[in-house]
Amino acid sequence: MGFRLAVITGSLMVLVGNPANVRGEDWPTYQHDFSRSGITQEQLKLPLKQAWKYEPQVILQSAWPEPALHDFHWHQEFYMKPRVIYDRASHVAAVGDMVFLGSPTDDKVYCLDAKTGQQRWSFFTEGPVRLAPAIANGKVYFGSDDGWVYCLKAETGKLVWKYGMQDDSQQIAGNGRIISLFPIRSSVLVNKGKVLFCVGMFPTYGVYLVSLDAISGKEESRKQLNVSAQGYLMLKDSKLYTPTGRTKPVVVLDLPGPGGKSIVMKAPKDFEYSVICAGDVLFAGGDGKVGAFAGVDGKKLWQADVNGRVYGLAVANGRLLVSTDTGQIYCFSAPAQARGRKVGPDKNRQAYPKDSLTTVYEKAARQIVAQTGIVKGYCLDVGCGQGRLASELAKLTELKIVGLEEDAEKVALARNALDAAGLYGRVSVHQGSLENPGYSKYLFNLIISDRVLTGGDLPSKASALDRVLRPCGGVIYLGRPNEVKPKLDRRNLSNWAQELRKHQWKIEQQNGTWLNVKKGKLDGAGQWTHQYADAGNTSNSRDNRITTKMRLQWFGRPGPREMIDRHSRPHAPLSANGRLYIPATHRLYGLDAYNGTILWDKEMPDWQTRVNIPRDGGYMAADDDYLYLAVQNRCDKLSGQSGETQFSYEIPRPTRVPVSDLYVWGYLAYENDTLLGSAVRKGAYYTDAQGPWYDGNNPLTEWENGKVCSDYLFALGKSDGNALWKYDGLVINSTIAVGDGSIYFVENRNKTLAGKSYFMRRLGGDAFWKDLHLVALDVETGKKQWEKPFEFVPGKIVFYLSYADEKLVVVSSPLTKYTMYGFAAANGELLWQQESDYRKDRNTFNHGGHMQHPVIMEGKIYQDPHDFQLIDGQQGSLVIKRDGHGCGLLTGAPGFLMGRGDNPRLYNLSDAGKSLKLTSVNRPGCWINIISAGGMILVPEASSGCACEFPVQTSLALVADD
Repeated sequence: MGFRLAVITGSLMVLVGNPANVRGEDWPTYQHDFSRSGITQEQLKLPLKQAWKYEPQVILQSAWPEPALHDFHWHQEFYMKPRVIYDRASHVAAVGDMVFLGSPTDDKVYCLDAKTGQQRWSFFTEGPVRLAPAIANGKVYFGSDDGWVYCLKAETGKLVWKYGMQDDSQQIAGNGRIISLFPIRSSVLVNKGKVLFCVGMFPTYGVYLVSLDAISGKEESRKQLNVSAQGYLMLKDSKLYTPTGRTKPVVVLDLPGPGGKSIVMKAPKDFEYSVICAGDVLFAGGDGKVGAFAGVDGKKLWQADVNGRVYGLAVANGRLLVSTDTGQIYCFSAPAQARGRKVGPDKNRQAYPKDSLTTVYEKAARQIVAQTGIVKGYCLDVGCGQGRLASELAKLTELKIVGLEEDAEKVALARNALDAAGLYGRVSVHQGSLENPGYSKYLFNLIISDRVLTGGDLPSKASALDRVLRPCGGVIYLGRPNEVKPKLDRRNLSNWAQELRKHQWKIEQQNGTWLNVKKGKLDGAGQWTHQYADAGNTSNSRDNRITTKMRLQWFGRPGPREMIDRHSRPHAPLSANGRLYIPATHRLYGLDAYNGTILWDKEMPDWQTRVNIPRDGGYMAADDDYLYLAVQNRCDKLSGQSGETQFSYEIPRPTRVPVSDLYVWGYLAYENDTLLGSAVRKGAYYTDAQGPWYDGNNPLTEWENGKVCSDYLFALGKSDGNALWKYDGLVINSTIAVGDGSIYFVENRNKTLAGKSYFMRRLGGDAFWKDLHLVALDVETGKKQWEKPFEFVPGKIVFYLSYADEKLVVVSSPLTKYTMYGFAAANGELLWQQESDYRKDRNTFNHGGHMQHPVIMEGKIYQDPHDFQLIDGQQGSLVIKRDGHGCGLLTGAPGFLMGRGDNPRLYNLSDAGKSLKLTSVNRPGCWINIISAGGMILVPEASSGCACEFPVQTSLALVADD
């Protein structure tokens, strides 16, 4: 049998304890004690038999998804294991005849009877409880994602006190739930009458180590930290450590008194998920199994099968407690005491009575769905009462519903009823003000009101609801059916809606009286519809709502597992009309850009994962309603909301080469009602995302740095796919740009290249830079407007063309610096030529500094690290300092640049490019994954494959703070 080393903290003496010592012992916290030793002197008599199995009502949902499988490029690590696993199972604490656990799925702490597994009591919070409670002095201490720390009586679950340090307006979407911007993601540690814990996980907004009096809950001290506090606090060698997500634990406090010491024990290789020591026996958890092993030689003494991976183990008072990633808890004990029963919440509880309102709620929920069409995202029920409307709506949709209610008694009734219905977690109930909902702005797709439905008053402030309503189609739908008296007055509804007059709204008389308000786009918000923001390749979203004060709006999936490796330089994410589109490995994600809801996740096995986009062109584009995607020899038109294919465009047949199946769709863009494309020969574009860096270390190698070229361009009708025109010519994909009714590109007319075999459409040798022509065509007709032969400095690294403000900008990166050209878009006349140095830092050549694409906005060209005037090429005074590891491209919005400087950063152009960290917990990718659109900064996960120590790997978005 193979073995692995496992580091366990605690006292060495327990390993050589007397096997005859069978005295029962409590397990009052995760891994037994606050030094997280995982060691108890209690000795269980083997073999064990299952006494009971606790099955939760809903499947456990942990915060963080799996990491990428491999780091192909930098560290060459393969089959990487997750580093953040603190809530992969419901870890338990056990004292006397009670077992305690928290749930990240239905937002509760449970107390189970240790003998039977039956529930004794449960306690609701307003967010996931991701870590095991600590039991001390007859009290239960724990924290929640709602930002509060709670103290309960262990026997009854009655609240003693709770502590929070956030205000009510700091609720955001996090890991697929509505949580506090300052969640409690550390455990609670009780030491010498003090309660210690960490608040927050984003240092940019504040992370604090807090100490409270254990009896009163009164705050005694608060210390700001510069780490992402996630996981179980540990007391060792008189020092308090906090885990920090994917990074190493750090010391945050010196405490008096001894702490545990580290020892090393052997655990079986096939039982790799958890290990503890009880007396002279090791208990270890594997995938679908738990086993006992002799501590001296590792001999297997006992094994049992379980469902799921065993991430949690505890031994207490004659019992082995096993927690798996299914959310199930197994109890094993001596055979004489074991009954093997299955226990869990009573699934026969009645949620709501069958009464006169039953049909009213059912009909109202159906009408809401039919009239709004909203079935995914987040819904706010203002004045949710006992949760009956929310319950019916949850049955018909995939919405995550938050009920907001002021009355504490109604809150308790709603929670219990929704829990009995098996819906709690997907539907949650918050106690708070109905007049000023304390959530981040733009969060909810749908706002309804049970209170209004059943005869209550309208919320006093329509503007307060408008603030939290998602732009680009969010709906407020309030009304009352005919069966409910008094009837809702149309004039009252109309007067109330006057605050929302800038939105589309109407009063409907169908099954009662209803107000339907649909929110439009934000004024001044931009979009990112093509690879470099627009078809002109400006890398400028034109989003005028970006400011120096950006606040986290949401974070969560998609994570790194499906993403394309960060060094492969894949296509940029796109965002239009409040949606975010993220390309992944043979799949595509469509998200709600305002709250991170995954609208669809489409596996596309016939879609090749195209990479090395600096030597290619964009192959995705988005408008308000659709996403256009080049797939093999066609372009699929996907619904932005559902991801379903609505239409497929075909490549026009070639004329110069008779074999039509030789070609696949290359470049893709649109201009108004015209879809533009190109045909490249099979094998020409890059698809290997598991090896090359494509960073120009060997600029003479065409196979890694050659430019992808098309054999012809074409235009189709966007609505019907009818062919409009076709242009034959060897076109360099990275130079195709569109603007103001024209399409521009650089064409190679060197006859020695025309007949090369298909893979030689990836070009870059000396002959490639001879006989180049700059060409302009009319988008609608394909008619040539002008052409100019021009001898460019060979762009052996990258070669780009952009259009902005009636100017063309060509950037050529040879071997030492950039050469830039400015042309008049009207006739191709050369206006200026300029050189620009690469960045002078450790990343200058081979980590992105030599491959930068220009950002063009407000009459300037930002060619990292300098700025230049678009009109004459004159260099300005700006020198952009990337502040850290600065690979990846800069992107722009008026007044700002965005890019990687270790973490995502915002560069304020009105303050000499001063750098502001957007977050300090994650790293961007090595190409484009920080974009601005819809009034937000969007940062989809792009660090896939990175083994470096950043606390989290997550997609996220930021919005301007009020």
